[in-house]
Amino acid sequence: MGPGHPDFLTTTTHELGHILGFGEADSWHSQIDNARGTFLGASSVAAYGNPVPLDQYRMHWAYGTASTLDGILQNTMMDPSTVKGQRELPTVLDYAGFRDIGWQASPVPEPGEWGMLLAGLGLIVFATRLRQAPTRGMMSRQNIAAPILC
Repeated sequence: MGPGHPDFLTTTTHELGHILGFGEADSWHSQIDNARGTFLGASSVAAYGNPVPLDQYRMHWAYGTASTLDGILQNTMMDPSTVKGQRELPTVLDYAGFRDIGWQASPVPEPGEWGMLLAGLGLIVFATRLRQAPTRGMMSRQNIAAPILC
């Protein structure tokens, strides 16, 4: 990722949202007020405070729709645009939209420094034991007697 380039994680997560039905599923389309171009899902309306404006194709939140992530206001991940070089993660409103179409979605907190350290050490121990596993309990080539040819 760098200035002028799309963020891979943001783009991938956004597109996975569509695969999961955001803007695509019948459960999405059944909650749209087409006359007003808004989404009426109960969780989304509660998170946004009003019916949520949609883009012209009714597949995304409207351009510039904002919500919070960890208490900080930002553009939603499921609006049709992303700022190149900037990471966007799902906001409260994005998760609400997924709940409205039938998913049990909520943010997963990132582990703290100690959690990451312990997970990393665990992976190192696991990898070391995995490398040793094929030779454990087996005879090495040096311990096998050569056949006697008569």
